[in-house]
Amino acid sequence: MVRVFAAYLRAAWKTTRWRFEGVDALRKTLAEDGPVVVVLWHERIAYSPLAFPAREFPICSLTSNARAGRFAGQVQAAFGFHTVSMDSRRGNINASRNVMRMMRAGVSIGIAADGPQGPARVMKSVPIEWARTSGRPIYLLSYSVGRFRRTKSWDRLMVPGLFTNGTVAFRKWDHAIPRKADAEMREAARVQLEKDLTAFTDEIDNNR
Repeated sequence: MVRVFAAYLRAAWKTTRWRFEGVDALRKTLAEDGPVVVVLWHERIAYSPLAFPAREFPICSLTSNARAGRFAGQVQAAFGFHTVSMDSRRGNINASRNVMRMMRAGVSIGIAADGPQGPARVMKSVPIEWARTSGRPIYLLSYSVGRFRRTKSWDRLMVPGLFTNGTVAFRKWDHAIPRKADAEMREAARVQLEKDLTAFTDEIDNNR
């Protein structure tokens, strides 16, 4: 099933007429400054392994150990992603340490910021904590296509169609998170990132 879905994504990607925004700026950051934290909404994960230039710059995606999370991780691995599995019911200290070690080694981290179980478009604290701890910048990611369908899952996953037009966009989040930020500052950053990622995703849809 993983091979079938990955093959479909490749076909859909190749038959889409794309417009790219912010990809050159992302590549410049990765080449000159090092890894980043990439955040997107769970509804847009289908094309995430194709949108990021993983052949040029290594990236690790955060997945859950639930069945759907394992499937998503296997699909992303088929496109060259590293994956780290986390259990939403546990503290995941070891997984977080692994992620930090990878980032220190130059590997970016990708996070569906409302995953793995939602609610949809409600930001978890993980992206803020990892950006704060690592000192690395956050990049927003989204894509939009003219032809797609939605699943009935909690996130209403957008599954792209064939022979359509679309936009893939990255944008650097214009906020710094001090390493010693207190709980109030971290929560304010989480709320702001949630608002900005939602606005960014909707903007890409409206301007496709």
